[in-house]
Amino acid sequence: MSFESLKMPERLSFFERLVSYLKPAPTPAAHKWDEAQLPGLATRLFRESERRLDAVSLDSPQATAREIEVRGAFTNQTVLILAKPSHNVTNLQIWLESIFGLDVTVVHDPAFFYEWLFRFSGLADLVVIDRDSFTDERPAFGTFLSAAGDACDDTPVVVMSEDFAANDFAPNWQDKWDITLKAPVAQTTLWLAIKTAADLALNGKPR
Repeated sequence: MSFESLKMPERLSFFERLVSYLKPAPTPAAHKWDEAQLPGLATRLFRESERRLDAVSLDSPQATAREIEVRGAFTNQTVLILAKPSHNVTNLQIWLESIFGLDVTVVHDPAFFYEWLFRFSGLADLVVIDRDSFTDERPAFGTFLSAAGDACDDTPVVVMSEDFAANDFAPNWQDKWDITLKAPVAQTTLWLAIKTAADLALNGKPR
């Protein structure tokens, strides 16, 4: 081994060391966004998120209609609507029949509300009452509501009115009816009401 091979490398000058220090580091290669490269926890989270999104997409009026049919929530598949003629009432009938496959009977004349209420009380799976159809609201509507409460002990009762501030899908034992809808009723609102009514039909009203 020669003496030259044992020579120490010459020290870099201050300027060379400064240049070497300031030299930018090489840019790392871009990683492909591949599930295989993600950590295990992240992969599971993404998969869970996709699963939940898929479940939400299945939650629709049509899915509710299928569930009601499969679970037998509405035994007779019948709805009684007591309301004066209006565009909103026509829409309700169309949606109940076409989306949920229910047989809808509409009584427009308040003079026959009592007769149809007691005639259908044992057959209807859902009773819808339009409060605005009662011109003398306090005595007439209150008296009819008491009769409806007695006749529909186990049947969900929906009351709708333009005067209601908001919809209410949380039945309470203190309420004189089960579901409150602000008119005019949208299709999504009716869907939520049907889901609540089906749950009441299966599990009973709060006591």
